[in-house]
Order: sequence, then C-alpha cells, then structure tokens
Amino acid sequence: MLQFISENASLIIIAAIVLSVMAFVIAGIKYKKDHPDGVDAEIEKMLIDPESVTTTVRATVIDMACSADMVGTKMPKAVRNFVVIFQAENGEILKINVPEEMYDGFDKGQTGILTLADGDLYSFEIE
Repeated sequence: MLQFISENASLIIIAAIVLSVMAFVIAGIKYKKDHPDGVDAEIEKMLIDPESVTTTVRATVIDMACSADMVGTKMPKAVRNFVVIFQAENGEILKINVPEEMYDGFDKGQTGILTLADGDLYSFEIE
C-alpha cells in the first residue's frame, strides 16, 4: 500500500486539489443561491432608513418564544417565528420579532439599550 501511495503521490495530490476546487465552487454556488442579492445588499438592509422612526429605550428581556406556523394551501410550508419580549423602563411590554440568527444571542434577564426602527429590532446593546 505504501509503495502504491509513494509511486502515485503526484496523482493523489492532483486529485485532492481538483476535489478541493470543486468543493469551493459548489459552496460558492450555494452561497449565491442563499444570498441572491449578495453581501452588500444584506449590509444595506441593516442600515437605518433616514426616514424611518427610531426609538431607543432601556429594556430587559423578560421572555422568549419560538413557534412554527403552516402557511400556504397548495404547497404548505412551516415558517418559524422567533419573538423576544422586552420590558422597557417605563413598564411597557414590547414583543419584537427577531431573526433566527439573532434569537440565540438573547437570554432572559439581559438588560440593555434597545433600538427599534419602525417598530422592528435594529439593535440591543447589553449593559
């Protein structure tokens, strides 16, 4: 076996390179499929529109919930919803939908500065 490997080392290296390049290309195609607008468009979505109404309050995470709903009739699919419930300093309760990627970053009892843009979560800076 060792003799086969030593005699065909260059062939094995070339095969490994080809497989690596193929994996890189497939990953790039998958990324483009998942992010059709590209990274710049995702960053632009995160910027606050100058005409949006922003609200900043000191708040505490008091509860978190996730659920799944079925949508559609001909081809129904499950849509997951992630909600973080805050209590503002003035006692107001705010139920905010958050992206799945951000949901795990919250914990009950966290206190910080909550910024909303048109009622949607823009940031939560933990104190």
